[in-house]
Amino acid sequence: MIDVAAAIIRRGDKILVVRRAVGQHLAGFWEFPGGKIEQGESPEVCLVRELREELSIEVDVGAFAGENIHQYPDKTIHLMAYYATIAAGEPVPTVHDRLMWLKPSALAQLPLSEADHPIAEAVRNTLPEFYDINAADYFCATHDLDPESFLAPLATVLSREARILDIGCGSGRDLAWLLRKEFRPTGFELSPTLAQLAREHSGCPVIEGDFFTFDFTALSFDAILMVGSLVHLQHNQLSSVLQRIAGALTSGGFIMLTLKEGDGAGVQSDGRVFTLWRPLTLEQIFIDLGFEIVDSNRQVSRLRQSDVWLGYLLRFNIHRRVQDRRH
Repeated sequence: MIDVAAAIIRRGDKILVVRRAVGQHLAGFWEFPGGKIEQGESPEVCLVRELREELSIEVDVGAFAGENIHQYPDKTIHLMAYYATIAAGEPVPTVHDRLMWLKPSALAQLPLSEADHPIAEAVRNTLPEFYDINAADYFCATHDLDPESFLAPLATVLSREARILDIGCGSGRDLAWLLRKEFRPTGFELSPTLAQLAREHSGCPVIEGDFFTFDFTALSFDAILMVGSLVHLQHNQLSSVLQRIAGALTSGGFIMLTLKEGDGAGVQSDGRVFTLWRPLTLEQIFIDLGFEIVDSNRQVSRLRQSDVWLGYLLRFNIHRRVQDRRH
């Protein structure tokens, strides 16, 4: 089995793909850039080296995007993909014969190498373009809903003027509610269109960024709010993304998040795929990451009666993490 690392590099609403040149294995097929992991390398270190050699760029590697094991006639590939951002340089193909930036939805029409297909599916399911294209409709459908029932547990544990980061702030509904409660909220949103609507509706600052690659350790907040913002993550992505986002927390800070209950995944009529969770599975992830569960609840969606949301209020368990490090 050959271990290979691949990078999912976004520029705005587009993804970078490269085509294998004539004379190479799988010539003419497109793939996410990357390469074979050398002995002693981590996937992240491999990507920095490979993208420097193959595309003449420097990258910052972010969260885990997914993996796939594929059996070709002559070899077995274990492909591990990570989100990345370009830190320096402009991509120039030196090994591949072509590169292209395209929207995630276009990946389905591209002749991708077979090992890359499941990774492409995971990327399409994050659907960043859906929320930008449908920003006005999404805003109208969500901004008038009263968030009191699911935000109250967070509000009760925070002091006045507490700093709160609202990941995936969408319409700005929750930002406005938090501001009225005399907290200091800041939004975080991938869609530029939604980010602007959130600023206008709430009067709060909104950071435009991608939580797969953003450096959250540069921020400092007393609490992080994620209402439905992680619903498109696959089961094997949640832990690494949650750990990355938690880098913005102050010591002893809180996380409030909601995810959909169920098994597997659900697909809505608009094409969005939502990962579903069982409470025991989620709670084990939280414990493994060093969080204690302060409060949990289960609520039926007011938009769709078939959807059930699981809500959790988490706090960083300092003593648990110290004990784990000692062992």
